[in-house]
Amino acid sequence: MFILTAALIMIPAGEAPAYTLEPAGIDFYYLPEFLSPPVEGILSVETGALAGQPNADGVTFGCYYWEMETPVSDKNLWIKEKLSSVMPPDLMEITHTSTPTWAEGSQAAEVPPGRSLGLMSEVGFTFFPQNGVMGRGKAFGIFRNGYAVLLVVYGPNEADPVGIIEQIVGMAVLSE
Repeated sequence: MFILTAALIMIPAGEAPAYTLEPAGIDFYYLPEFLSPPVEGILSVETGALAGQPNADGVTFGCYYWEMETPVSDKNLWIKEKLSSVMPPDLMEITHTSTPTWAEGSQAAEVPPGRSLGLMSEVGFTFFPQNGVMGRGKAFGIFRNGYAVLLVVYGPNEADPVGIIEQIVGMAVLSE
């Protein structure tokens, strides 16, 4: 189980991130071991995807990005639409999403404000398969540098997928 701590962590100058999402200009200083490195799909300037297929605990990770020609007008609607477009259809049929809210990114990283991910839209969700096993997840929408980025983590409750994604966005910053 992963637990997000409230402590700020100064990212030492010169420390290499665990992964850099080049087109969107985001450095991930924390990725769980099962995501290091993530599996890269087709990455272009316009769009791309990274994945971490279910690990031994059943946790799945996805990172998707799109270049924005115009700013997203309704970020709360955007995150729900994009979440439903990237989740497996059979899982979306049994998924219940919360009302989207806002969260501040880069909260665990002590970086100058210009490197913070800033305000992100977020939505939590739960799913109830027919066999009764319940799971949950969370998605974040990041809108910076002319890109819209969707981060998603989900899995069984006992694997704490929400804690995993909160640690990831807490230690993600804009590239220098």
